[in-house]
Amino acid sequence: MIRLGIIGCAEIAFRRFMPAVKDIKNVQAVAVAEEYDRTKLEQFCKHYDLEAEDSFERLLAREDIDAVYVPQPPAYHYRWAKAALERGKHVLIEKPSTTGYFLSKELTDIAGSRGLALHENYMFQYHSQIETIRKILSDGRIG
Repeated sequence: MIRLGIIGCAEIAFRRFMPAVKDIKNVQAVAVAEEYDRTKLEQFCKHYDLEAEDSFERLLAREDIDAVYVPQPPAYHYRWAKAALERGKHVLIEKPSTTGYFLSKELTDIAGSRGLALHENYMFQYHSQIETIRKILSDGRIG
């Protein structure tokens, strides 16, 4: 069982991520942290039956969390992903993973050296629009 923590009560985490996580076997969301808006934290925890942390650092320090999801604004992805990796947590980051190549490379190097998963939540490769584009290309209508 992978025990998951969420760094921030972002709308995408509430509306999209958590409903999907509930349907995944062997993954259990345990806690969410929010440093900016306590009302969002209370709503998130109540709706998804999660434990609350009022500090991202406290969430990362929890021993009952194996992986974290980082739905923060892109400028914060590097900071929190690095902190999670350094604490031995697997990381799923919303897109874009960071704001620059060298920051992303550093994160992949840390993850690789520690045997941890680091993944950008880039779902468009599975979107139905991609299949439509492939069909148009294979039919020779464009390209």
